[in-house]
Amino acid sequence: MIKAFNWVFQLLNILKKKHTLLFLTHILIMGATVFALICLFFFVYLPNATLYNQSIQIPDLQNRSITEAKVLLEERELQYVIRDSVFTDSVSHNHIITQDPSAGAFAKKGRKVYLTVNSAPAPTTYIPPILFGSVKNALSQLSIVKISVRNIYYKNDIAKNAVLGVIYKRKQIPNDSLQIGYLIPKGEAIDLLVGTGKYPDNMVSVANVIKYPLKRVRNKLISEGFQLNILKVSDTKYPKGTILSQSLKPFIRVPVGSTLTLGVVH
Repeated sequence: MIKAFNWVFQLLNILKKKHTLLFLTHILIMGATVFALICLFFFVYLPNATLYNQSIQIPDLQNRSITEAKVLLEERELQYVIRDSVFTDSVSHNHIITQDPSAGAFAKKGRKVYLTVNSAPAPTTYIPPILFGSVKNALSQLSIVKISVRNIYYKNDIAKNAVLGVIYKRKQIPNDSLQIGYLIPKGEAIDLLVGTGKYPDNMVSVANVIKYPLKRVRNKLISEGFQLNILKVSDTKYPKGTILSQSLKPFIRVPVGSTLTLGVVH
């Protein structure tokens, strides 16, 4: 009888040990599973979700056009947002003034770069009353309203160093338009027509300007009183800007104000 009880007791102990072993096995499996999930989260999912160690250097976009900036950013898998549009005469129209983040900074793939673009229309201003005043006074007044002077052309007139006319985009503005007020965008450049102090001569000799660069003779021709008409011609033998023909024969005398048509390589 006692032996039977001992045998039952031993069997229960064996079963108890097996149950404990099974329990421990389950705990170990669960622990290993949790550990594997944690490793997958931190070493696989998280680096891919946050693009860990995959920083991209932001390119320099200032003074570039929107089209150029778009290409540069798309090559680096970055995005852009135009945050503001303002006007400045230091950057071309539709070009970038500032960027955030700045050039050289590092960002993750897909990061947005915020841009400020020069796309607002330029403010306009009236050309101040400079007719028949001195060149010095004209330059001072024009500087105040942010209009620059590109060239000063001289013509024979007894009003020495007096402004006789204004040329804008290669056309002389009528004096009556200047007197009532002529609007141009701020930051634009004009040319001034100024008197030499000499009595005007109603006739002028035509120079031979064929094969000369237009840039070299333009000022001289205008100062002599010619009205220039430029025709673009095609030619591969001569450099761009070379005069290949002129409408008036060289060395003849013509009235001041005559139109001189020049064929210029474009």
